[in-house]
Amino acid sequence: MNLLQIVADGSPGGGTTFVLEMINSLESPTLVTQKDSYAIEAAGDVPKYGIDFFSSPLDFRIPIQMQKIIDKVKPDIIHVHGFRAAYFLSFCKKRAPTVYTIHGLHGIYTNTPFTKWGQRRAIRKSDVTIFVSHAEEDIALKHDLLRGANHCVIPNGINIKDFPKRGVLKEKLLGFVGRLSKEKDPLFLLKVMEILGPKGYHLKVIGGGELEDQMKKSPFVTVTGKLSREEALKHLVEVERVLIPSIWEASGLVLLEAMALEIPVIASRIPPFEEAALPGPLATLIDEKDPQKYADAVLAKEDYTTSAKKRFEEAYLWGRCMSAYLKIYANISDRSFSESSLHSPS
Repeated sequence: MNLLQIVADGSPGGGTTFVLEMINSLESPTLVTQKDSYAIEAAGDVPKYGIDFFSSPLDFRIPIQMQKIIDKVKPDIIHVHGFRAAYFLSFCKKRAPTVYTIHGLHGIYTNTPFTKWGQRRAIRKSDVTIFVSHAEEDIALKHDLLRGANHCVIPNGINIKDFPKRGVLKEKLLGFVGRLSKEKDPLFLLKVMEILGPKGYHLKVIGGGELEDQMKKSPFVTVTGKLSREEALKHLVEVERVLIPSIWEASGLVLLEAMALEIPVIASRIPPFEEAALPGPLATLIDEKDPQKYADAVLAKEDYTTSAKKRFEEAYLWGRCMSAYLKIYANISDRSFSESSLHSPS
């Protein structure tokens, strides 16, 4: 089966990681992503095409370029990831069944103009829309994005085959992993480290982004800058516990990685984290953005890693996730896709 995978943002991150894992699991994939990006290089020998997806949301040269690639590749199925790529794809004459995986309703959270209209269009032009958590699906329903749409939930899976092993931990070293962006709220951790730093704790920030310079100002924080996933995981296994103070997330991929690596987690109590950490407790989830509560949780040293690893292996292994997608592919390629065929393997 000739499968065309499209993701606009080829930078290191959850959506890109997912797409790269997917193309490594398929027999005949082709990748379309941001030109000159991390994903282009990381995809190796997979046939791939680069487009500048970020010139302008009104740049209709982008769907023209996408259409030329579709006509050349002649895919049996198109699988598009993320709103930006799905939006531009909605203006193409695709001539192939389309799967749209939403890796985060970013514009809905931030009230970005025209996002609801664009999401409805992208969803309407797809044969099936897949959410990575029930929390995200609930938000889409609340905002009336799914009128008449085939949709289901397939939780993210993680391939742990090449994960590094935890060795000797660095005492009092805490970790944060992800893009340094507002929705991840890394600046909140500066307040936490004002409490913990004088007690000998240090925070390793594994990632880069728009808030990088502000994070570097703290004497209790080290910032690695943008890294490949492989390099990021090597840093992650050194920490005693990981802090995830996100304002919102689609699925909590970092939480799942920590569960797989048996690293204790302290995180904000948001719906996707609650969903991933059930039945719990599998992590320490905190309701309020109170630096003292996060600091107290670090000092309490609660450890749910044994039960968290067990839950991860039951629900979030990559093979389980990929199997669910293959069933979706089979359904729509047979032209037998219907609402009754949808399932949620969570």
